[in-house]
Amino acid sequence: MTQKIIDKIVKGLTKKGFEVFDNYPLEDGNYTIFAEKMILHYEVSTQVLTVSFLVSAAPDFVGNVVLVLSRIEEVEIVVAESFFYGDSNEVITGEKAHETFDKIVVDRAVEAFVKEQSQLNMLRRSNCYKA
Repeated sequence: MTQKIIDKIVKGLTKKGFEVFDNYPLEDGNYTIFAEKMILHYEVSTQVLTVSFLVSAAPDFVGNVVLVLSRIEEVEIVVAESFFYGDSNEVITGEKAHETFDKIVVDRAVEAFVKEQSQLNMLRRSNCYKA
């Protein structure tokens, strides 16, 4: 019965275009599913499917996933905290995940801006070959 529910979850996600990377049983009999921008955990005893989304998952993506999963009558859907993978692949959750992600976005934007400005400055100041 449990495998049937897991298959329904995986089929529902893939049918709507969400990539499922892997799913496997845990030692306690529960299941973990790794998918595009999310990790799902199915607890067999309570029939609760907990979904954690990557911090960068857009609201429409989250909404579509929840809509797909809510059509599976055998499970109750719970949306947990967002997560993010840190520099050494540790999982960061909650507010710290959002702060870490926001800092990376800002740092990369500043880095790209500085690089562009230095290239423009080099082009303006160089004596280009005139044909």
